[in-house]
Amino acid sequence: MTPLLEVTGLHKTYDNGVRAVNGIDLHVDRGETLGVVGESGSGKSTAARLILRLTEPDAGAVRLEGEDVLAMRGRRLREARGRMQFVPQDPASALNPRMTVRQSIEFNLRAHRWPAPARRERIAELLDAVGLGAEMSGRRPHELSGGQVQRVALARALATRPDLVICDEPVSGLDRSVQAQVLNLLVRLQRELGVAMIFISHDLTVVEHIADRVAVMYLGTVVEEASAERLWHNAMHPYSRALLSAIPGTSGARIILEGDPPSPRAVPSGCVFSSRCAYAIDECRRAVPPLEDRGAHQRVACIRAPIAWAELSPLDPASLNASRGASNGLTAHPA
Repeated sequence: MTPLLEVTGLHKTYDNGVRAVNGIDLHVDRGETLGVVGESGSGKSTAARLILRLTEPDAGAVRLEGEDVLAMRGRRLREARGRMQFVPQDPASALNPRMTVRQSIEFNLRAHRWPAPARRERIAELLDAVGLGAEMSGRRPHELSGGQVQRVALARALATRPDLVICDEPVSGLDRSVQAQVLNLLVRLQRELGVAMIFISHDLTVVEHIADRVAVMYLGTVVEEASAERLWHNAMHPYSRALLSAIPGTSGARIILEGDPPSPRAVPSGCVFSSRCAYAIDECRRAVPPLEDRGAHQRVACIRAPIAWAELSPLDPASLNASRGASNGLTAHPA
């Protein structure tokens, strides 16, 4: 079956020499949520902008149900953008401070040429769906709380009935209690509407709460991809293991990465993680490891993954479970 979204060989290097995205491959099926995690500067947000063509890639392919998004122009591109919507990291800055809630949502519908009667009906539906009463429709961004602003951004993204919504760190600036409310709202809407999502975050506990699969990025490259459950208990890449070991409340060996990530202007040869990996050998610094299937729909870009897995100090599954959801103020997936 053709994926809803298929990204292959996506590259972006800026004029200042920053290699932001370095040949990533991703896919998202209909109704699925793909989590994308990694440190700041790993290329997560740039990848989102490339997929949406808010930034033009240098190379690669982006296909929406098999159609080449990068070759689209005019009306076809506008229609594709209606099917792929975006929730930014800082929605307050993305909303026009002079526009009311209703006007902000309607702006997206106008851009995609919805007639006026349909716009009015759709706005009422959306305000109800995201838990904002009709009395909120006349308010402006500065009159709303952080959680309410995020709900407006979500309503605006859902306005055109998209097939895919890309959420870039949508709860990072919210209190934990508000994070839980927004995350549960996203889970509910995703299930009710059948919309697929790419959920970008640096917080693994948040991603595990919402994602079906997770892609781990490091320095513009996907180093591991697996189901959320399998990554949690059977991460194979040393970088993924280090991220998991850093979750507060996790017992077992904390994996301390030496040094800072290399500059994206000077990406190491071979494996991008080799300069910080305790298990790297000479071959790791010479050859770029492919993202290979290791069974159970898990892909890993590490030539030493089976050996390194045996050498790594195990993380305590019980403590990982305890550090999930509840201890971080997040609830479990709704039934």
